Amino acid sequence: MIVRTSLLLAAALAGAAPLAAQDAPHPRRLLQVVASPAGIVLSLDSATIARTGDSTFVLDAVYRFPRGTDPRVPDRREEAQEMNCARTQLRGRRTAFFFGDAEEPTAIESGAPRVWLPVDDGELPLFQAICDFLLGGFAARLPITVEEGPELANAQAVVRALSRAYPPLLRDAGQGGTVVLRFRVVADGTVDTATVQAISATHRGFAEAARRVALGMRFHPARLNGVAVPVWVTLPLSFLTQGGPLPADFVFPLPTPPRAP
Repeated sequence: MIVRTSLLLAAALAGAAPLAAQDAPHPRRLLQVVASPAGIVLSLDSATIARTGDSTFVLDAVYRFPRGTDPRVPDRREEAQEMNCARTQLRGRRTAFFFGDAEEPTAIESGAPRVWLPVDDGELPLFQAICDFLLGGFAARLPITVEEGPELANAQAVVRALSRAYPPLLRDAGQGGTVVLRFRVVADGTVDTATVQAISATHRGFAEAARRVALGMRFHPARLNGVAVPVWVTLPLSFLTQGGPLPADFVFPLPTPPRAP
């Protein structure tokens, strides 16, 4: 069996929004934006909100649906994306679907990584509700943090390490999967090993393998005002067997912003 491994960095990793040095990621807090009469609740993950321009933001939107009798309908949908509230555009959308109380997504879909796309008419009311929430609250007062994001310097070495780390039982079974890691890249471009965590994985075996690989990553560090700074990033890694499903091709790297009030 031929095994392929994939490093899902995309060009956007070089465009991540760096922040000033921070000691730890802030815990997740869901900020409710709107609830429908049908019981659908839209919230924003406060730990992911960052301001990237006068009216542009990166964030995770979380949709919770009332549990029904159809097992094919997810209980939760999470969308990582960048929003341009002034131009009514989105880019870098990555959608994960969850069933029950599972921490691992059942499916992941991704959009074009760095292309701004107009918001569909059907999504416009929710888009406007999110923008009203962002522009009318603490998010509009966050500092603009874009300058130069971290860029992986040893990508080929990481791909080889992923191949070596592929869990043998999963490899022999022909099972592929994706892991999303979050960790801190310090000012010298190395990974702060104490911060590496898998925030989602399609199998626990892949999560542990990906964590080991992350320890050997080296980055060209993020820069703010020309100075190298530490920054938190969210990075996907995939383990693929030949003929297996293609993974999500993009995850917007999300720095950890100042804590929401």
